[in-house]
Amino acid sequence: MKRHREFELFVGQYLQEMGFTNVEVTQGVADGGVDAFCEKDGIRFVVQDKMYGECKTKINRNQLFELCGAMHYNDCQGAIMIYNGRVVSDVYKVADKLGIQLIKLDQHLMDNTLAESDRIDSEMSFDDVWSELRNLIGKIISNSNGTSYRIDSVTDGDVTFINQKKKKYCVPSEYFYRIADYISSYGSIKQTQIREKTNNSRHSAFIATVLANLPSFEVVDKHPTTIQLRSKTLSL
Repeated sequence: MKRHREFELFVGQYLQEMGFTNVEVTQGVADGGVDAFCEKDGIRFVVQDKMYGECKTKINRNQLFELCGAMHYNDCQGAIMIYNGRVVSDVYKVADKLGIQLIKLDQHLMDNTLAESDRIDSEMSFDDVWSELRNLIGKIISNSNGTSYRIDSVTDGDVTFINQKKKKYCVPSEYFYRIADYISSYGSIKQTQIREKTNNSRHSAFIATVLANLPSFEVVDKHPTTIQLRSKTLSL
């Protein structure tokens, strides 16, 4: 989302203020889960941002494992996760064991701190897409297979829905961001790729159905389901 991108830029400024050097905020496209790189005391760090706010989604150990993998893959010696929401009970213990620094920020400071030149102004941002998704709250959406879902709530951090069996599930907004990131890079995405981009999530069909029901996207192939943007450029 545009707001997520601004949060990433805000984190970049924060790292500089904390004495980190060579701060490089990634472009948000095919970044491998890394939002920034920085250095301090001869150590090169990978940085990941999580803007969950007060939503139900929490930082968990699997995200720390992924960040640890990104650290080794990028030949870095340290890792930092910067967030503004909540964490599950064992996260601090896991982070300590993996050597990952956890930093909690007051994201509301972003509006007063972020340089005006760093504000996002594009033809279309994922913030616009998220606004479209908010318009689905309380509505029932369906796919070509006849499977339907009711959108229960949409926050900055997640989407909650109820399936046909009346069970409620929560999907992180980060999953939608990853999909939009992929579409902005390659033009379209298949449902099988949605599953890959969301850690083999069982909710890939729901995500595909959501996108198919948003004005900014369209289904261009049903076998397999393939989704693309409608004529606009999506900037993240």
